[in-house]
Amino acid sequence: MLQIRKAIHKDVDKIISLWCDFMDFHESYDNYYKRAKNGASVFREFIDKQISDRNSLVLVGLKNKVICAYLLATIEHRPAVFSELKYGYLSDIAVAKKYRRNGIGEKLYNEAFKWFKKRKIKRIELTVATSNPISIKFWSKLGFKPYSERRFIKVDN
Repeated sequence: MLQIRKAIHKDVDKIISLWCDFMDFHESYDNYYKRAKNGASVFREFIDKQISDRNSLVLVGLKNKVICAYLLATIEHRPAVFSELKYGYLSDIAVAKKYRRNGIGEKLYNEAFKWFKKRKIKRIELTVATSNPISIKFWSKLGFKPYSERRFIKVDN
């Protein structure tokens, strides 16, 4: 049985472990996602603050009382040059490898969707690594469409 609940500060160690796996998974598609040596401790401080922030939602998914997934969603604001200033941002959904493809990510997303809706958010955005076909397929299945493309060039020094 899957249980989804808001994260508490006691969950941070498990969230950090999931985040490390999440980043390593993305690094397998693109070296850009390689974690900094102190990445986990920096993320620990960040996620701990997000748990207490009223404009953030940190959820955990538990299977048989074991945390196997987390989601981070935030309410963001655009510069005043736009007519629609507030929007929802889905930062992370990470599911432990052995629990993937069981609908856990979708259930976490559905809870975040309700949270955004309750706060009158009319647009939800996220960033998908174009090198990661699994993430693209997942988000497309949930109805997310591309609206912009971010590009880069490497500079050799």
